Amino acid sequence: MAINIVISIFWGGGLLLSDVNADAQLALPVRLSSLIVSKLFILYVFLVFLDMILLFPADVLFGITAGTGIVFYLISIGNLLFFPIVPCLLGAIIGTEIYRILRSTSVLIARLKTILTVLFLFAFIVFMFLKFPEISKGTIHFSSKAATLYIAASRYVKSFLYHNVLSLAAYWGIILLASCLLLHGLMVSYQNWYCMSKGQKEKSMDISSNMFIKYSMISTLATRERRRYFSTPAYFTNTSMGFMLATVFVMIVVMANEKIAPYINLFSNYFQIAPAATDILYIFASTILISLSNTTYASISIEGKHMEVLNTFPISAKDVFKAKMQFYLSLSIPIILVLNTIMALILRFPWYITLLGYIMPLSFTSFLGVAGYILNLIFPNFEWDNVTHIIKQSFPAIMSAVIGTFASCGTAYLLLKHFANILLFGSFMACLVIFFAVCMMLFWLKKYGKNIYPN
Repeated sequence: MAINIVISIFWGGGLLLSDVNADAQLALPVRLSSLIVSKLFILYVFLVFLDMILLFPADVLFGITAGTGIVFYLISIGNLLFFPIVPCLLGAIIGTEIYRILRSTSVLIARLKTILTVLFLFAFIVFMFLKFPEISKGTIHFSSKAATLYIAASRYVKSFLYHNVLSLAAYWGIILLASCLLLHGLMVSYQNWYCMSKGQKEKSMDISSNMFIKYSMISTLATRERRRYFSTPAYFTNTSMGFMLATVFVMIVVMANEKIAPYINLFSNYFQIAPAATDILYIFASTILISLSNTTYASISIEGKHMEVLNTFPISAKDVFKAKMQFYLSLSIPIILVLNTIMALILRFPWYITLLGYIMPLSFTSFLGVAGYILNLIFPNFEWDNVTHIIKQSFPAIMSAVIGTFASCGTAYLLLKHFANILLFGSFMACLVIFFAVCMMLFWLKKYGKNIYPN
């Protein structure tokens, strides 16, 4: 059923709302229910064919084992013909609503899409790290109510397989009732979309006193970056993955540290780290994860064709750099402060390790932010058709990921390999080296950045 629903969501989502001949079809003397059923008929036939391939061999095997007659197979075929109806309609409803949201041009809807995408992705990551190990080991436990429902469902499936009259009647009745309700819901959804797409509503402009407040140049550009960032799901999800992984890491440390502690102790014993410095490994882990997030490597290319418009304003290259770095740091700094504070309180870090937990991620974040901006400054791309290209496939995106991985993981490895006895001092020295590298890059940007800034 899950496979049928997923296929119906992706296939049936655009069957109704993407039709450019909706006016002509609705003008025909045909009921709306017949029109919707005709559009979903191909999807239904495909699902029946798929279910026949997946489920009918199991029915045949059961029939051979139980020694049933030809009537059993005929009833099984009838059940399989009914089976995809509800998933087809349910998936079409969900897919239609998703399609309508994705096609909306509202700024609020765009931000809502970004938030929902991140929430689903974050929930999957949490489930993957917290529940997948239990499922693979078979140690996940169900409540008594869930066990009772499972037993009742098993009894019904057993009676259904033996074609009990009451079980078959309940099966067909539930499917017919659910189909009628879902078809009615799909008709209502389609009618609402059609009325909203054709209705002409006048919208008055809401003028408030905030529109006349004077902001600084950097603040205005940073606000522009923030609105674009949270209104572009592909931009947000791909550049915030490190922040989400770091958050999940801290959640596991807080809720199930016994799952992380063995790995920390394993590294500590392998590199012969002093017990007092073992907590620094938590700082290394959070720094490496946070370093996976960077927005500046695509911050110039994402301007696209608007770059020419931006150059017409009295805005210098220095102001653009400050705004893009300010936005990136405004994302990373609060996350670093919150996550390290939580770890320090839960694991009871000493003050010097807590201080390192703030300085090290901030140092690498600043380094990667400036390095990503320089990469995009040298290799810009304004002729893209899909924003995903510059975020995931461009040269600055690839090099930014490589530099971030080598800088964070390489630094951690060198410290563990050669400075295990003075790991705390070596970590602070590494932060100092990163700070000087940032200063050198800023000096280079100040001297040469204006000359290669796209005009």
